[in-house]
Amino acid sequence: MELGWIVLQQTIVMFLLMAVGYTLYRLGIVTDSGNQELSRMLISLVIPAVIVKSYLVEYSAEKLAALGWSFLAALLSLILSALVCHFLYGSRRKIENMGNAFSNAGFIGIPLVTAVLGEEAVFYVSAYVAILNILQQTYGVMMMTGDRKSVRPGKVLRNPVLLAFVLGVILFVLPVEIPAILTNCVGYVANMNTPLAMMILGVYLGQSRLADIFTEKSLYVSSAVRLLLVPALTLGLLTLLPLSYEIRMAVFLASAAPAGANVAVFAKLCGLDSGHAAALVCNSTILSIGTLPVMVMIASAVW
Repeated sequence: MELGWIVLQQTIVMFLLMAVGYTLYRLGIVTDSGNQELSRMLISLVIPAVIVKSYLVEYSAEKLAALGWSFLAALLSLILSALVCHFLYGSRRKIENMGNAFSNAGFIGIPLVTAVLGEEAVFYVSAYVAILNILQQTYGVMMMTGDRKSVRPGKVLRNPVLLAFVLGVILFVLPVEIPAILTNCVGYVANMNTPLAMMILGVYLGQSRLADIFTEKSLYVSSAVRLLLVPALTLGLLTLLPLSYEIRMAVFLASAAPAGANVAVFAKLCGLDSGHAAALVCNSTILSIGTLPVMVMIASAVW
């Protein structure tokens, strides 16, 4: 119950930060192009800094083993999510397929894990974020376009999140002492993650018609898949694996996050209905204020 209350408090804080972004956009202080630039900064700099920072800890064989288990748990949970959404939507509803297969683990998952389990737990969820980005750039792009040739391996390998994950693991394994001035700099950048991510989502909310977000019935069905069905199945999967509580909860929190904001970006690039994609993201994000605490209470009771 206490953990659910912590998650509820954190989701309310995140919602208030979204309201700040919404207000800034409505007042014309942040524009659409400005928000796109902030999004690129978040994905290219801030989230990678969060991941690298989580690996700036003392090496131990136990932590390395835990990293391996978290990687396996993340991979299996994402494959499960993708299979479920492929079965439910296939190529008929590409936006719902991608939006529900891949959560907003970077924007919302990492801040939640940090608030609930502490900054050190980002060590466990970083693999989830890295694998998610790889799958988005490969399976997601292929599914949205319907063309395997649209996948660019070079772009996948240059993904900032993946590069940050690889760099973080190298820094963790090698006996290299990073100067305090550099670790402090990385920490300052990483600390921008929660407020920046939430305000960016708030701008997305401001760009959508509220009537579309709250009156389109199909969005609620889609959000139920993303916020209830996928986390419930992931809960069962993680229970079967010999994982520590911290790894289970970190991966679970990432899997229970709302639809990933990137679905709106991919929809626009692929000539699909980006407005509908943005509405899906906003609907599931708002509803997650209620679902996340409940799902976490259920998970903490099971584990």
